[in-house]
Amino acid sequence: MRFVNEMSRRPRRPFVLRAALITVLVVQSAALVAQDMQIDDLHAQHIDLQDEHLKPGPSGPPGPTGPPGPVGPAGKDGKDGTDGQDGQNGTNGRDGRDGHDGKDGKDGTDGQNAASMTSPSESPSPT
Repeated sequence: MRFVNEMSRRPRRPFVLRAALITVLVVQSAALVAQDMQIDDLHAQHIDLQDEHLKPGPSGPPGPTGPPGPVGPAGKDGKDGTDGQDGQNGTNGRDGRDGHDGKDGKDGTDGQNAASMTSPSESPSPT
C-alpha cells in the first residue's frame, strides 16, 4: 500500500504547479486584453467642438520666417527664335509748300560827285 500512497502524492505537486501556472497566464492574458481595449478607446476618442459650444480663441502671432532654401541649378538655354518678317516700306511724305516771294529792296541813293567832301567817317586813313 505504500506504493499506492506514494503514487497518489507525487502527481499532485506537478498538477498544482501546472494549474497555478495556467491561472497566472490566464490572468495575464485578461489584463493584456483589458489594456488593449483601453488603448483602443483612447484612439477612438475625439473632441467635438460643436457639442461643447466653445468659441475659438484668437490666433497667435505668426512664427519666424525660415531661412531661404538653396539656389537651384541654372536651367538650359532656350532655342533661338525664328527670324521675323521684313517690314513694309513706309509711305512717301507730303510735298512741301512753295516759299513766299521776298520784299523788294529799297532803291539805292545816287552817288555824289568825286570832288565833294567826304564825311568824317569816310576820311582817309593816314598811312
